[in-house]
Amino acid sequence: MDGLARLSLVFGIHCHQPVGTPAAVVDRAADECYLPFLSAAADHPEFKFCAHFSGALLRPLELRRPKILDLLKSLVGRGQLEILGGGFYDPILPILMEADRSGQIRRFGDYLQRVTGQKPKGLWLAERVWDPQLCRPMGETAVKFVMLDDRMLIAAGVAPADVHGTFLTEEAGHSVAIFPIHERLRYLIPDE
Repeated sequence: MDGLARLSLVFGIHCHQPVGTPAAVVDRAADECYLPFLSAAADHPEFKFCAHFSGALLRPLELRRPKILDLLKSLVGRGQLEILGGGFYDPILPILMEADRSGQIRRFGDYLQRVTGQKPKGLWLAERVWDPQLCRPMGETAVKFVMLDDRMLIAAGVAPADVHGTFLTEEAGHSVAIFPIHERLRYLIPDE
């Protein structure tokens, strides 16, 4: 790569179905999307990625599609997959009371530890809604990083050309690393 700048890419997926989604919809998504993707990833151990499966989705998958949880656990176990935490039912964390923020993150982290064998170090924010006061509950629950839309960093004064790499933010003595989500790239990937 002489003369070329090197750019690292974190490949991450977010999988969610709202509470109350009919079982047939969850099953179809599991059979047509989640299982084929995870199976393909398992066939390519050199492909490393991160994934967020919401609690509202994992609970029914645990009951009706346990093979998906087995695959997640296997991928985590061989170091191919890093599981992202968050609030258990994907709440908008900044609008919760402070104690509930930590409680949601802790509860989901404990659940993920049980079903995948990994306590999450990273956090997926529902609707990608950020507030600097989230640093404290993240720090209290051992979360080290979060993914945020690059637009939020640009709004905070980072030049668009500089929105790559890792950023660090802090509140009340709790530091969290930020990985920007490239908006244009996100919209290039089909969601159906």
